[in-house]
Amino acid sequence: MATSTESVREFIGHELSLIDEVEAVLTARQDNDLQVWTVVNEFDAGVRAKVYEREKKAIVDEFSELHFGFNILSRRNRPFDEIVKDSSLAVTYRVLRVLRREGSRASLLFQPSVFASSSPPN
Repeated sequence: MATSTESVREFIGHELSLIDEVEAVLTARQDNDLQVWTVVNEFDAGVRAKVYEREKKAIVDEFSELHFGFNILSRRNRPFDEIVKDSSLAVTYRVLRVLRREGSRASLLFQPSVFASSSPPN
């Protein structure tokens, strides 16, 4: 059964978004492969293990007929646009964080998953 690239991208974005530390997922079609870049802030062994497990158990097992190239990008507190400069990558998932201060307490707000087939924002 043929699977559309967009539905595969949406599935990948959803599966990797279940990991709290994942900030973005980017994808690109390259020949017969689907390249996947998972963006995290820190290149932590525990986070990498969670990403690898999700890639294998959820994504590869679900789409065993497809070929994937998986990569992890560590943002290291740099702006997203500084590490993602290739406009051919599709932003499949991205968490937008807004810091809101209430007195001396700060809280993080998360926007629900955003699936897009367009290029990263300029």
